[in-house]
Amino acid sequence: MQKGSSKLGTATIEPAGPVTAGAYGTWTITYTAGEEGIAERGELRVNLRHVQDMGAPQISDPKAAGYLSLRCSGKAKPEFVDRRGRWMPWQQGFAVRMAQAPLLPGETITLVLGDTSAGSPGIRLQTFAEASFEFRISADALGNGYHRLLDESPAIEIRGGPPVTARVFAPSMAVAGEPFRAAVKLEDRWGNPSRMFEGNIRLEGEDGACWGSACTRRFQHGEYGAHVFENLVAPAARAAAHYLVVRNGDGVMGRSHAIRCLAAAPERRVFWGDLHGHTELGDGTGSVDDYYRYARDVARLDFCAASEEDYLFTDASWVRFIEAARQYHEPGRFVTFLGYEWSGKVPGDHNVYYLDDTGPLFRSSTKYVGKTEYLELHNEGESHPLCRENAVLLEIADLYKALKGKRAMIIPHVGGNKTHLRFHDPELEPAIEMHSVHGSFEWFAMEALQRGYKVGLIGGGDSHDGRPGDAHTGFHFAKEHNGLMGVYAPELTREAIWDAIFARRVYATSGERILLDFSMNEHPMGARALLENPRTERQFRIYAAGLENIARIHLIKNNTELASWSPATREAAVDYADSGQDNPCDFYYVRVTQTDRAKAWSSPIWVASRPEELHRPIRLMSY
Repeated sequence: MQKGSSKLGTATIEPAGPVTAGAYGTWTITYTAGEEGIAERGELRVNLRHVQDMGAPQISDPKAAGYLSLRCSGKAKPEFVDRRGRWMPWQQGFAVRMAQAPLLPGETITLVLGDTSAGSPGIRLQTFAEASFEFRISADALGNGYHRLLDESPAIEIRGGPPVTARVFAPSMAVAGEPFRAAVKLEDRWGNPSRMFEGNIRLEGEDGACWGSACTRRFQHGEYGAHVFENLVAPAARAAAHYLVVRNGDGVMGRSHAIRCLAAAPERRVFWGDLHGHTELGDGTGSVDDYYRYARDVARLDFCAASEEDYLFTDASWVRFIEAARQYHEPGRFVTFLGYEWSGKVPGDHNVYYLDDTGPLFRSSTKYVGKTEYLELHNEGESHPLCRENAVLLEIADLYKALKGKRAMIIPHVGGNKTHLRFHDPELEPAIEMHSVHGSFEWFAMEALQRGYKVGLIGGGDSHDGRPGDAHTGFHFAKEHNGLMGVYAPELTREAIWDAIFARRVYATSGERILLDFSMNEHPMGARALLENPRTERQFRIYAAGLENIARIHLIKNNTELASWSPATREAAVDYADSGQDNPCDFYYVRVTQTDRAKAWSSPIWVASRPEELHRPIRLMSY
């Protein structure tokens, strides 16, 4: 049982957990009025974060899921008011209004969520694990429409359920004899690390060979279902990709993505990252510490950034973001970037990132910042010296101007607010995000390329469930699996990843770590290739290796399919020659689709016979 205390009263919940994600159950919230009581027509409100996907409470059918019953120890007759909260991000929930009499000090209201006494199966919990799923309770004690928070609201712990599969995250490129790490995640049906597995697992190659001195791990029931295996060593280099598998006594639980084992260190390796996700400091769930630890230790991302909406930051939470980016940054192992989401209504959402971790926060709105109710609900702190440069910039042109000369990057995306691509600054915007939990938006990439923008294509999360690089669908707004960005860089440092993104040596996936390499006459993806003779043959080389068989490989020229192949194997390499110049500057990119419909998209290669066509300036549009 967890308690709150306030002049407004106290609240408890039973049982407090831990409970299993996505399970049905019954929870009883008991509110005891404080010395102010609640006036007739006053309200008690239970707010939930807008990203949660708990079943909706209802009072009309006691046999249906989500049935809510109400009891009062006094003369007041509580009435259920089914309405959203008005405070971002606590926009879900319901209210109970006092009718016929006030609620006096010491009297109680009991809310039974998922009351099964008349046949209801209970209420379904949210599908993603959360250490503290809060029922945020406020009271309108005076009946004047002004709600105040209890000092402490009740919460429950939600954990992953029984494992249904295992996933392995490892480097996509390994050098024979060189040690590396790999993470095994025992995953429940909703994509959470399971806490309901007991037994041994063994991580080994598909041929049964152990890649390290310690290939076995024993899990106890209740233990967090993720483990990082240290000091694995790739076997001898070979042409075909390797795969690691997880086995237990019942057989194979899961396997890794493709791993290329090389004889010597390559000029560039593929590193995986997700620069777009949210925490409880904005409209997501979980702490920023939990966010980075999950990215590093469970999803095994090489680089990561959290990126809250600008208008939800307080000065104090922005400083906490800066501190977290510094704290978890470890070059060579795990790279972080400081970022935020600038959410202008026009032209839409643009994520801002800095190469260092002292960049200013430019807000697109003052909708919440400075509002008394918002400050109270978010427990805002005082301003900080690092925030002196922070300002409100309502127009994208002002944001472009403010970021000029700073080591900054902007990545537009499709999500809460659609980005209008008629606004673009090529010096600041090297890439666009074309896949996230909101879906795949190849049309977004095609529109940018049709406009002549020289941008790379990346995937990201826009996750709100505390699982960066690994967000799954449930009953909430996530329609697709978390997207990812693959980056070809010489080393795992901020500077190398940053330079690779600006060079467009990047590609997007819909979540699986599909290996993809694309070149033309030795020019890598993202290159601007100058061919002095427009009739020079363009020799394309495409390599792809997936977790599942590759159903189709498409070569796209100027947004039209030029050629396609159906390998029906996990690994494929194709060559293709094109000798026709259709436009002063042609662009080509590759789309790979696995049999399970997972996709990867390369960044384009631009080809022209005149330098001015490769570097034609793009006029910045204005309002």
